[in-house]
Order: sequence, then structure tokens, then C-alpha cells
Amino acid sequence: MLGYALRENGYEVATAATGHLALGEVARRDPAVILLDLFLSGGMNGGEFLAQYRREGGRAKVIVISGAARADPIARDLVVDEFVGKPFNLERLLESVRRFAYG
Repeated sequence: MLGYALRENGYEVATAATGHLALGEVARRDPAVILLDLFLSGGMNGGEFLAQYRREGGRAKVIVISGAARADPIARDLVVDEFVGKPFNLERLLESVRRFAYG
């Protein structure tokens, strides 16, 4: 649903089911904005993905979308541009993406 909404609003969308696959996608695409779920499968959570991405020089704006509370141990120490809880308001999320993608 989210990917469809982003495409309908003119954004190029890439998805990855695991943190390792996501690192490959961002290396190929150099995105302006990353929408990140904290609970990725495949042995790397969202916080670990973000740490590795930043170590590798990634500069995209990051919006975390999660059902976890901001106080969750994975989320607590993350430095991100925005934290959006689930369930989220699609129009608000699209506005955040617009703001970060176009400055």
C-alpha cells in the first residue's frame, strides 16, 4: 500500500525485505529519503541497518515507521529525521516525504 501511494505521487520506490538487501539498494540508488521499519528480518534490524548505512557515508533523510514505541531499545538512540508510529496517517507521511525529498 505505501509503495503504491508513493509511486502514485511520483516517487521512485525501491523495497528490501532485509537490512542486508536494503544496504545493496541504497548503494545502487543513493536515495534522498529512506522509510525504515525497525523490525527487519534477516539478521539485521533497522537500527543496525541505519548504523551501517551511516558508517558507509549515507546521507539520506530517514523516516522511521514503526509500531515500536520511541522508548523501545532499538529506537531509543537512533538519530533520524522523523519517527512515525503505526498506524500512521498516509497524508501526513506523504507530506513528510515531500518535505525531505524537496527540501
